[in-house]
Amino acid sequence: MNSLILTQSGKTAWIATATTFTGAQQPTKNIEVFKWTANSPQLLDQGLGIAPTSLKLSGSALSWTNSAQQKTAPF
Repeated sequence: MNSLILTQSGKTAWIATATTFTGAQQPTKNIEVFKWTANSPQLLDQGLGIAPTSLKLSGSALSWTNSAQQKTAPF
């Protein structure tokens, strides 16, 4: 896990690096942004352009950077 936001009310969001191993191929890496909603994680964005420590909370909005573009989602 690269970034984590946890509010006093229990809302959670994070950026994590996922590595997938498939057979004899080289492992593949992906960076993913999630928030926890209604008993399960919700994928907000994914890609190698995500800055791993860019997750921020401002009011009720999450933001992060992917390939130098700021992305947002309601929290």
